[in-house]
This record gives sequence, structure tokens and C-alpha cells, in this order.
Amino acid sequence: ALAVADDGTLWSWGANGSSQLGQGDTAQRTAPTQIGSASNWTYVTCGNTSAYALNEAGELWAWGFNSSSQLGLGDTITRNIPTRVGSDSDWQTIVAGNSHVLAIKRDGSLWAWGSGSLGQLGHGDSSNRTTPARVGTQTNWVSASAGFSNSGGRTADGTLWAWGANTYGQLAN
Repeated sequence: ALAVADDGTLWSWGANGSSQLGQGDTAQRTAPTQIGSASNWTYVTCGNTSAYALNEAGELWAWGFNSSSQLGLGDTITRNIPTRVGSDSDWQTIVAGNSHVLAIKRDGSLWAWGSGSLGQLGHGDSSNRTTPARVGTQTNWVSASAGFSNSGGRTADGTLWAWGANTYGQLAN
């Protein structure tokens, strides 16, 4: 589990076999433990074995398992502490799926990276992306969601979008 406290500190606890707690090790934590000393965190989300956080400056940070480049750091190396993703400082929100990630920037653009094996990144192919890659040209995204191997989003005009695996009709198309 991960949480941002009212004072902007970042906390984690639970299983940690893939370093997803961001504590610098793989030890399990049975009580909330602060990650680092920063107090400017605004949002945190976790995928299957990785985690992502945004701070007040709009910077994106990631840590944990990275077999599909889901951390967005350009490689497949697991990180056991929060590591800054790129140099952009205009991230607004982020959601994590099983091994892929979607994020929206303050300009309303949608970005995706990690495993794209079933089209869940929305780039029109089944390729993985090792760093954040823009999805289309729209700048009116207001929310996104990431499932096991599918994704979705909503634009400012209320239109719902879905892409990726559809084995069980989860895209509702």
C-alpha cells in the first residue's frame, strides 16, 4: 500500500518482493513507513509491482519492478527508491496498470509507456515503450484508467475511449 499524508509525506507498507515500497530494499513492512524525507508529494498510484508519484512541482517519480519498462526510465532495471522520470514538470495525473502506465499532462495530452503487447498503450501497435510517449494529438483528456492489459480515458466533452485487450468485452465496443 502507498499513501500521501496530509503533510505531503509519502508512506508505504505491505509486501515488497519487487522493491515497490520504495524503501531501498525488499523487506516487507507491516506498518506505514515514510519514503524519504520530502514533504511535497501530491499523488501516488501503484501497478502490480511498481509505483508512481507526483509532487507539487509536477514531476513524475517511479520505482519497483521494471521488466516491461513500465517505470518509463528507458531501461528494464528495477529501482528500489523513487527515481525521477525524465525532466518534464507538467504532469497532472497518473494511473498504473499491470505493466503499463498512462499519464495526463497539464495541457490535457495523454501519454503511455510500458508493455504494449495487446495494444493497451493506445499507440496503434503492440510495441512496448521505454519512456513516456504521447498518445495521439488530442489535448482534452481529463481522466484515464489502466487495467490488466487494456486502458481507457475520458475527454473533456464526455466521450469515453477504450483500447487494448477485449477478451471478455471489457472495451464495451
